[in-house]
Amino acid sequence: EEIEPVKAAPEPAPELVFPKPLPWLAPQAEGDGEGASELTMHSLPGQVHREPEPRVDPQVSVQALQKLQEQVRTLHKVLEERNYAESHRLSLLETQSQQSLLQESILKEQLVALQADFKEFSMHALGRQLADHADMEGQVSHALARQNNSVEEWRLALKHKDAQRQSEVE
Repeated sequence: EEIEPVKAAPEPAPELVFPKPLPWLAPQAEGDGEGASELTMHSLPGQVHREPEPRVDPQVSVQALQKLQEQVRTLHKVLEERNYAESHRLSLLETQSQQSLLQESILKEQLVALQADFKEFSMHALGRQLADHADMEGQVSHALARQNNSVEEWRLALKHKDAQRQSEVE
């Protein structure tokens, strides 16, 4: 196999203008002098520059890891307990909601029945009132008719007496 030599990249066209790199992305030498050997990248505005973490003893690291694992187990246990409590509470609320809906439908049915009973009672009471009024009207009419008859009989009797007296006087 033959390997082809790498060819040099062609020069960019002179009409192409490339922007200058942003200052926080350009490499910068650490330190004050020009002889600084290590290059770092600038932080973006608003970022905090992190210092490298110091080396920790492996034994201390294992103890810290075990402590962290224990804390994670404890948090996991607390989370499971809260999940169980919340799911139990949620199921209780759902049950109470269903019971409330059932009671609401029962109360609506009772209200409709009560309204029907009240309407029937009102109609019956109105019918009785109308019947009572008609009966009273009939009784009053009958009493007025009797009174008119009595008054007429009285007039006729007085007329008859007046006629008798008139004939006696003559």
